[in-house]
Amino acid sequence: MVIRRLNKEPTDEELIKHMEKDSLHRNDDINDFMRFLFEIEGNYSIFIDGKWGSGKTFFVKQTIMALGR
Repeated sequence: MVIRRLNKEPTDEELIKHMEKDSLHRNDDINDFMRFLFEIEGNYSIFIDGKWGSGKTFFVKQTIMALGR
């Protein structure tokens, strides 16, 4: 039996590909999250909760990429 990993690594190429095609349907969420970040005054901790494999890492890395960092 061969077991293959179905999820993708969050490489820059994968992040860009999914953002350009909006294949994960998260571009609106990323934009909303960035607006939220820019409206915060002061220092805060933010956590993103979700099941394993739900795309938290992709979401955060795509947000960072969209912010130009």
